[in-house]
Amino acid sequence: MISDIIRGGYPDLARIEKHREFLQSCLNELDDMGRSPGRIGGYARQVRTFYRINGVELPKPKFLPRPRVVSKHRSPTIQEIRQILGIADPREKLLILLPATSGFREGTVSLLRYRHVKEDLEKNIVPVHVHVEADETKGQYTDYDTWIPEETVAVLKLYLDQRRRGSAPRKDSPLTSTTQKIPPEEITDESPLIRDSQSVEPRPIGEKQIYRLAHNLFHRAGLAKKNKHGQYELTFHSLRKFFETEMKSRGISDPDLIQYWMGHVVSVYNDIQSKGIEYQRAEYAKANLRIQPETGGAGNIALFKKMAMEMARELGVNPEQVIADIAKPHSIHASPEEQDQMETSAVIKAFAQHIKDQFRESSSGASAR
Repeated sequence: MISDIIRGGYPDLARIEKHREFLQSCLNELDDMGRSPGRIGGYARQVRTFYRINGVELPKPKFLPRPRVVSKHRSPTIQEIRQILGIADPREKLLILLPATSGFREGTVSLLRYRHVKEDLEKNIVPVHVHVEADETKGQYTDYDTWIPEETVAVLKLYLDQRRRGSAPRKDSPLTSTTQKIPPEEITDESPLIRDSQSVEPRPIGEKQIYRLAHNLFHRAGLAKKNKHGQYELTFHSLRKFFETEMKSRGISDPDLIQYWMGHVVSVYNDIQSKGIEYQRAEYAKANLRIQPETGGAGNIALFKKMAMEMARELGVNPEQVIADIAKPHSIHASPEEQDQMETSAVIKAFAQHIKDQFRESSSGASAR
């Protein structure tokens, strides 16, 4: 093919034009077959690259179909995301919430480490600030900042606690490090925020795994539906769309700020960064972005748990030990509210039993006298 163009050691311009016409006819045929403009343009670029690396500069085709959106992924509704979270374990919930409430791309999720969240997470500051470096972005063009809200932080803490405990023991085996498929993990600055669940050694989840896990969750929730072009309506990227539309609907008036949090290049990039992190934190907090509805019950449960623990201490019962005794690596798929309810119930039962035991002892002593 290249030898047909090179004559006497130099490209023949007339032959180059013939090859350009041949490429054009191929592209026209693809267009008649209904191929998308993006695919046709990609094919043309690949062919021209082949010529270029072989020393021939093939001009652009004269006519290329105008780019148009052939298949458009939609944003999930908040009810659909709740539906997905209802069937997910802590790791899967985190995988859904990070793009839906923080706007992360799948590539960035796989690159996140504990150091990205450590400072705010350990100081219990919410929303948690995450600074993404340029080499952790899609185009490696510039750094940016985004935020993790309280709801996602609660799931993150639950997931990290699960990893620190290790996985459940193998069937009919005692709980030891040798019987656990995944042993207890020491979380360090370089620990992946979401790890590969199949690897014994802590290893970050890959982009393909993220796609597959998200699709499996959509399928299990009954949401894996295809559009008229045969493509799935919901993808991992759909969760980023949800973040964008939800933040707009919740009163973030500056669209550039939302785009900045999503890692897009914006013309006011320097202006946003010059206002400082606390300005961004306050703006993000105003949206109060959350998936599950707010209820007064969560706060009441936490208060009741605190009161129950104080009463237990007054009676000589160690509530922390009671909670530690009921904690198992294979039983922490509960939400923070459910966890509080379970722990409160255990503490109440413990100090109720303590009162019964004391009553029996006093009754026995009285009878003996």
